[in-house]
Amino acid sequence: MTTNWILVGAILMSSFQAPHQQYGHIVIGQRPAISFHLRQGDTLPELRNEQVPSRVREATVRAATVGHYDATCSRFFDAQTEFVVLLRAGCKKGEEIEDGEGLAAFTRSGVSVAGTIPTLTARLYLDLQPRERLREAN
Repeated sequence: MTTNWILVGAILMSSFQAPHQQYGHIVIGQRPAISFHLRQGDTLPELRNEQVPSRVREATVRAATVGHYDATCSRFFDAQTEFVVLLRAGCKKGEEIEDGEGLAAFTRSGVSVAGTIPTLTARLYLDLQPRERLREAN
C-alpha cells in the first residue's frame, strides 16, 4: 500500500513541476537584484529564444557586441516585467567562461534597464541550471 502512495505522489509532483525545472533557471545574486529591481534569491525560469520578443533579442545582440560577448550564447530568463539575459563570451564545448559572463535586463520592448553587469564586478547569480548550455544548432 505504501508503495502505491509513493508512486502516486511521484506522478503528481512530476506533473506539477514549474517550467524552469524543465528547461533551466537562474537564481539572482545581490548586485543584479539591486540594479534590475529584483530580489536577491529570485528564481527566474529560462526561456527558449523563440519565446523572447524580437526587440529583446535585437537589444541583446547590441549589448553583446558592445561587451564583447557572443550573442549566440545568450540565455533569457523571465522576470515577469522584464527579461534578464545572461551574456557569455562563448558556449562551444570546452570553452572557458569563468570571467566571460555578464548580466543585462531589458523591458518587454527591448529597452535596457540598467546596462550590463560583468562577472568581474559582481557575483551575478547564486545558481544556474543547467550550468552550461552549449550553442544550439541553427
